[in-house]
Amino acid sequence: MSEDTTASQPCRQHNLDVLTARLLGNASPAGDGFGVEATYAVTHADGTPVTFMEQQGLAVLLDELGSTYPEQVYDDQGMLSAIQRNDGGVMEIVSYEGDGSLKLSAGPFDDLMKSAAAFEAFRARASEKLAGRKQAIAQLSLTPTGLDNLMTAHHRTTDQVGIELEQFVLHGDLTRVSWSEEHGIRSLLQDIAPAWEGKKAYTEDGELIGLSRSVDGFQQNITLEPAGQLEISAGPYSDMNTAKEQLEAFQDEISKTLSDRGQMILPLGYMPVGKAEDMELIPKDRYRFMDRYFRKFGPYGTCMMRGSASTQVSVDFRDEDDCKRKFRLANALGPILALMCCNTMRFEDENCDRIMMRTMMWNGVDRARCNVAPGTFDADWTPRTYAEWLLDVPAIVAPDGNGGWRYDERTFGEIYANTPMTPEDADHAMSMVFPDVRLKGFIEIRVADSMPVEYAAALAAFAKGLFSTDDALAQAENVLDMDHIHSKDITLAKLSMMEKGYDAEIYGGKKTSDIAARLHMIAKFHLNPDERKVLEPLTTLAMNGLTLAELTDLML
Repeated sequence: MSEDTTASQPCRQHNLDVLTARLLGNASPAGDGFGVEATYAVTHADGTPVTFMEQQGLAVLLDELGSTYPEQVYDDQGMLSAIQRNDGGVMEIVSYEGDGSLKLSAGPFDDLMKSAAAFEAFRARASEKLAGRKQAIAQLSLTPTGLDNLMTAHHRTTDQVGIELEQFVLHGDLTRVSWSEEHGIRSLLQDIAPAWEGKKAYTEDGELIGLSRSVDGFQQNITLEPAGQLEISAGPYSDMNTAKEQLEAFQDEISKTLSDRGQMILPLGYMPVGKAEDMELIPKDRYRFMDRYFRKFGPYGTCMMRGSASTQVSVDFRDEDDCKRKFRLANALGPILALMCCNTMRFEDENCDRIMMRTMMWNGVDRARCNVAPGTFDADWTPRTYAEWLLDVPAIVAPDGNGGWRYDERTFGEIYANTPMTPEDADHAMSMVFPDVRLKGFIEIRVADSMPVEYAAALAAFAKGLFSTDDALAQAENVLDMDHIHSKDITLAKLSMMEKGYDAEIYGGKKTSDIAARLHMIAKFHLNPDERKVLEPLTTLAMNGLTLAELTDLML
């Protein structure tokens, strides 16, 4: 990062702190601490609020407090909007709220008494400035954030796997069910919702696009991808048999609703009939702006958004070092998983003559935010390196300041140059990059095509077997020879495997089929006997040098 960047983005260091904390799964910067936010009312002697712009108003107070808060933050109009400082590792930010109040955000703290002392010290400093003006400050609210981190940061389990499965909703002739047609995707969630007791998600226009509930202590969600692909997500699970059973019951429930409508769901990497351009987007600004942006890079952006579907599995990590190790391994595994889980037989209404078609699509979407995150295999890579990348990626979708969204091609660093990011801002930035492996408080492996539940559960079992113990990690690293893998090797592996499949020689000349077989043996060894049965469908593919697409094509 250059000095020019730092000068032009005064809030960059703070924003990197917030992003890094969220990437590591913490609610507040510095990992195992917690943050606190307090809102204060500043009033005249008669009780009326002190405004920002009046003589001796809040702008003056912020300026005067700036003697102890050396970093000044200005808005797009050049007005002072916040002051901040780092006091012995505790970041403090004082900002003006639209309702005429002040907000102090501070953290991380590792002790409740320390946090109380910090906020009392701020109130005392402000009171001293106000005393001669016949003004006063009173605390309105005090909200801790991330207290759960203090209790759980050092007790994170790493044997749990989350599963996300995107699928197409189809008519009997395998054509897509659109959003707006009669008995379309718009009405599907409305038909499902009465049986769900939980949260509902809506678009900016008030359309229902998501459902969430808890079943036997496990979270289950239904959401919609850009052109109405149905995504079910569940977990995280420690026991892979439970994962498989819950996913099957979840799927059966949805299939029953669809059957009553004369429809079905089909797990494929790409839709079997039709062309992406003809698919209707659901009414969500995020997808509309992404569609507009990705068209700049050719046809594959449209194909990816409207015509593809994936299976994603997520694994956790103990700490930053464990994160680094697993993140790299997941990226090295990416091409192998993409091959094993390839389930695309048709592309743009024609038979697909290419292995790993989804991989090819992602290679041609937007290389600035896809494939392998920059620097992943550099010796000095850390989650903060990933955070730097996030700040330097064009946003596409940014908050409009009124609770909605706008199209914006500036980088997140530029958008938030003078604005401290909140954890919610950080979460949004994390969601706007689409690498093979994404970091977002856990490690999300995104390379697999959409697959039937038994194969999705097998992929989850494979991930658990390789990532849940240090012994399994070490064995997998040895098989891949991780010390000699770089980002370019991932690219070369993808290209070779798209051409030769399991016969491709990758990572120093090792045959893909041999690597896949050895990795499955490692995973199997580190699962219990019942979980090994869950893994078996994927193991059978790897041991026989088959892709799922070959089997699915025969079934169709």
